[in-house]
Amino acid sequence: MASSPLPLLLPVVAALSAFGSVARAQDEMPDAIEERREPGMSAESDQRARSLYARGQAQFERGEHQRAIVSFEAAYELSNRPLLLYNISLAYEELDDDEQAAEYLERYLRDDREITASERRRLQAHLRRLRAPSESPAFWIGGHAFPQLWLSVLDDVMLHLSVEARYRLAGELALAAQAGYATVGKSGMSGGSEGFTLGLGVAYGHPLAESWRLLFRGLFVFEDYFSDQGGGNRTYFALRPGVGVSYRLHARVTLELTAEAAGGLSQFSGGGVGDEVQSDFAIIAGARFAVLFGLF
Repeated sequence: MASSPLPLLLPVVAALSAFGSVARAQDEMPDAIEERREPGMSAESDQRARSLYARGQAQFERGEHQRAIVSFEAAYELSNRPLLLYNISLAYEELDDDEQAAEYLERYLRDDREITASERRRLQAHLRRLRAPSESPAFWIGGHAFPQLWLSVLDDVMLHLSVEARYRLAGELALAAQAGYATVGKSGMSGGSEGFTLGLGVAYGHPLAESWRLLFRGLFVFEDYFSDQGGGNRTYFALRPGVGVSYRLHARVTLELTAEAAGGLSQFSGGGVGDEVQSDFAIIAGARFAVLFGLF
């Protein structure tokens, strides 16, 4: 759900008694309704439209947004009042349906000729934000650095340098895949070690503001390390969840910072003939910084 500007949402919650109007008082509404109602609309229909609006108002305030949409749409069919389109847009936003929210907001901007120039500019900017997820690139690629600590052996400091690719599945949900180089400063083997890392999972950004997202990531990762001095080999298969923030610098450039931890099976072999394979549950944790570029 795109972030709704505060001046837009509060009037609807605090002044819904204006029958579909964000800014107009109730005593002004009869003339306005008369001017916009369908030819032949009776007083009974007019009263019915007001009743439906009042019902939608109460449903909206109770969080029953789908029911509020039904009531607002029925009121609009009777009164043809453009401001009801705006209320429907807000209700769809609360349901995280930015596509429908944008459609109704666009209809409101097209049909209501009484919107002030400043209000129109503000609503048009909000419309662009609503449409941003569907208009942003579907495929992203970038690199990230992931310094981390192997908590099972506290003096092991690790660093991942990886390339990550993402494909947007729907809205802010994306499939994520990564591959890269990994090094361990000291691992219990003879000296340090280095190897590769692979990962596959999903990433989701929950809108906080126009350019900010609360980012959730979860990947299954496989890592394989080889001792620099031939002292052994360690493999690691784990689930790595993380949470952080992302900032959209540009329509095609995003920065991310996340705190992540992984827990899974670690296997170590000493490298000598007949050496036993040692298995244990290992945990790693660290901070990840990434820059992603939208391609298409």
